[in-house]
Amino acid sequence: MTRIKKSRKVNSNGPTRPAREKANAAKAKAGKKAGKGQASGSRHSQSKLALARQERAETDPRLGSKTPIALFVDSTAPAKPAAKALAPDVELAKLEADPRLNLLLERTEAGETLKPKDQQWLDTTLDRIADLMQQLGLDVEEDDAFEEENADGEPDLFSRFEQGADLLDQYKE
Repeated sequence: MTRIKKSRKVNSNGPTRPAREKANAAKAKAGKKAGKGQASGSRHSQSKLALARQERAETDPRLGSKTPIALFVDSTAPAKPAAKALAPDVELAKLEADPRLNLLLERTEAGETLKPKDQQWLDTTLDRIADLMQQLGLDVEEDDAFEEENADGEPDLFSRFEQGADLLDQYKE
């Protein structure tokens, strides 16, 4: 028998092979198989989100700041400008409208004892209000003088009239 070399060419009577283009298209449709389980080495490597969070936490926001920092305290330069003082009438209105002050005054009028911190704040605020009223000429003692009463329990109208006349004379001058 004569020996025949094998060839890759298909005879006319042999099985036909599909064209290479068709074979590539079939592979592309199938795509990559979904793997099962974790990726290799996943227990030793952290997730990308965890790494990003860790990097953000470690970075110092002051790092790379370009604002100059004084190394020595300069006594000639003012530390910070003081807050502008309000006009007495504006400050008085602001203090009287303070909800904390109103609440504490209501509690003291009800006979409740306040905490030492609250009591101290109330005392300083009331002292400031008294100072502002004195600066503005709104003394509480003058108002009490108008409340003088007779033995009958009625206010003394004549004394109030005389005081009003005195105030009118002061205004004219």
